[in-house]
Parts: sequence; C-alpha cells; structure tokens
Amino acid sequence: MEKIIKILHQDCCMINPIIKKRVEKVAEKNNIAVQVEDLRELEQVMMYGTSEFPAVVVNDKVYSYKKHHSDEELLKILNA
Repeated sequence: MEKIIKILHQDCCMINPIIKKRVEKVAEKNNIAVQVEDLRELEQVMMYGTSEFPAVVVNDKVYSYKKHHSDEELLKILNA
C-alpha cells in the first residue's frame, strides 16, 4: 500500500525539489511505496497546525524537516 507523504512549504517561498527527491530516494532504497505531494497554499498548510517549514507529513503526523532531514530520520518517519 502506498503511503501519502505531504511536504509543507511556506506560501511565500518556492517549493524545494530537493526534499521531495530525498524522501523518494529513501523510500525507494527501503522498498517503501510513497506518493509525495508538495503543499504550499496557506489553506492547505494551516490544516496541519504547524508554523515550522518545511515540514513532512506522514500518516497525518507533522515532522519538522529541519530536525528530521537525515536519511536515518526520514526512514524512521516513513516507517512510523
């Protein structure tokens, strides 16, 4: 079953493709099927109640990308 991963960005900033590529790389390396979506519209992002950007959402739980940017940390949250 494919996991839906959402990357939250600030609406004033451009989308950072590096984050999406990194999440997809970690998922592929560990045989985890993912669908990654970039969100930056204020209405979409505010639904998750965070003010830390960029952020990664897995199973409706929000993780700060700044704190979980290593491959090891990303793998932990993908397996959460």
